[in-house]
Amino acid sequence: MDSMTTVNKMEHSTEEVPQIPANAMLDILSRLPVKILCRFRCVSKLWRNYLSDPYFFKLHHHHQSQQKPYFVFMSLFCDFDHRVSPSDVDLEFDTTVHLSSANNEGQPMSEFTKQVKVDCLLKISLLPSHNNLICLSTKNHIYICNPSIQEFFELPAGSPFESFSGSVGFGYIPSTEEYKVVRLFYRQLDLDYSNNCVEGCEILTIRTSTSYVSGSCSSWKVLEEDCPYVTDNFMAFVNGSLYWRIDSMCDKKDEDDYILSFDLEAEKFWILPPPPCVKVHGWFWLVEIAEELWLSQNGDDPLILDMWMLRDWDVFVWVKEYSIDLRTMDAIGTLPSWYSGHPIDFRNEEILILSFGERLDYYNIKTKTFTHLGYVNHPFRHCYYRESFLSLRSI
Repeated sequence: MDSMTTVNKMEHSTEEVPQIPANAMLDILSRLPVKILCRFRCVSKLWRNYLSDPYFFKLHHHHQSQQKPYFVFMSLFCDFDHRVSPSDVDLEFDTTVHLSSANNEGQPMSEFTKQVKVDCLLKISLLPSHNNLICLSTKNHIYICNPSIQEFFELPAGSPFESFSGSVGFGYIPSTEEYKVVRLFYRQLDLDYSNNCVEGCEILTIRTSTSYVSGSCSSWKVLEEDCPYVTDNFMAFVNGSLYWRIDSMCDKKDEDDYILSFDLEAEKFWILPPPPCVKVHGWFWLVEIAEELWLSQNGDDPLILDMWMLRDWDVFVWVKEYSIDLRTMDAIGTLPSWYSGHPIDFRNEEILILSFGERLDYYNIKTKTFTHLGYVNHPFRHCYYRESFLSLRSI
């Protein structure tokens, strides 16, 4: 149904409607949050009709794509004693995931809870796509969620090989209107981290329709090319590619290789050169902030947090934008020398930093001062998403 059909239905309906031109009404409504629009569907049969029309969904998707994405926080509520012995590491437990989202002004948008299965170490990842869906992964389970309409379901199981929660990547390709779930798994696993660690790679594709409300899901496809390195548990998604830090505990083919990337559209691995500091200090964080790739690291002084941004994608030039003294976080000045933190978001002239001990603080770039926000439940994860009516039931 095109826009004129929808408009004509509205203008010639016998039901009472506001004295606003139909095109203007659709444009206004398409800028509202999904939660409010779902309530408006109950106003009348007419409102339900044009709030369910494919043209309206396209218009809503267009406006959302022009807005900054919302921020999603995830925390766990555990109802079991997870202080178990290492021999119980293969056991799984039901636990409750709490997801809450906020807009750029910090106003709450939605929140809901869902039960998932985790291992005794509570390993769970919340994966960014910077689009309408988000993905959660645990050791043996991968879940897809649309926070806007609070739909949540588990993806089909992949290959029967060992994997970890952080070995899953998720992202959206605008050119093909596809989401891709990338799972790295161990064809052979040596717990001593020798050269016998061989990672395979498989991909599941979720295709969306042109109306952005339905889609389809493929089967898992195993790539012929193995993953060249073992990765750690934290992933960033920027500019159509996934980025992992290469696990420094495993033997590397090249001592200068620290960042592994996977191009979602080409389905190819490649190596990203790091800033010079990483050649000296191997521990660092990769994070997507404001759709840019950032690397943060505690350098020679462990209480100084350096933040690097990948400024030039063609020749891979990293620029150090900030050096933050974490000692100013504590008015008493008693932070231990091993204290660390990493950035997770920007808000105007402030950087949101998650510190050791699950502490959240805003750091003001101009005044170089901290504003303490509180502590979060462990484990804490975050990502971004844009609102949509994309229904997981159709997938």
